[in-house]
Amino acid sequence: GGAASDSTIYGSWYHPGVVRYLRGDFADAAASFAKAQLIAPDAGELAGSTDWLWMSLSRAGRAAEAKAMLDRRPDSKPVTNAYTRRLQLYRGEIGPEAVLTAADTDDVQVATLAYGLGNWYLLRGDKAHSRTWFERSIQSGGWPGFGFIGSEVELRRLERDR
Repeated sequence: GGAASDSTIYGSWYHPGVVRYLRGDFADAAASFAKAQLIAPDAGELAGSTDWLWMSLSRAGRAAEAKAMLDRRPDSKPVTNAYTRRLQLYRGEIGPEAVLTAADTDDVQVATLAYGLGNWYLLRGDKAHSRTWFERSIQSGGWPGFGFIGSEVELRRLERDR
């Protein structure tokens, strides 16, 4: 039906966006996530594409654009997942200490939240904290999550840039 094709089309923008992001092609990743965001099949995916778009724009050096996009609140549909908590952090609605809680026990959830924190610290120029969170993401064992894979990539980049 319609839903299957919609999510397939969404995935054809979202997944290449993740690949481009992991390669460090942040501007191309941002273009993919901007398209995915417009056709997200549900509130959870909308939060995900909004999060990746913010990260892509931020890593591409387009912080003002990233903030303006968040300020438009494209992800206003009610949903709670790892991405919505990361978006609260980016917006300054919660502090970094509130992102990962004792209630977060799922491996992939921990990997996703920890990666978001690592990236947030990296964007602030705090490589020590970012490394700690990328390592925490990997220690979660949540290898199916993009956050786990992203953390491996980021730790290699940090090592290389030392």
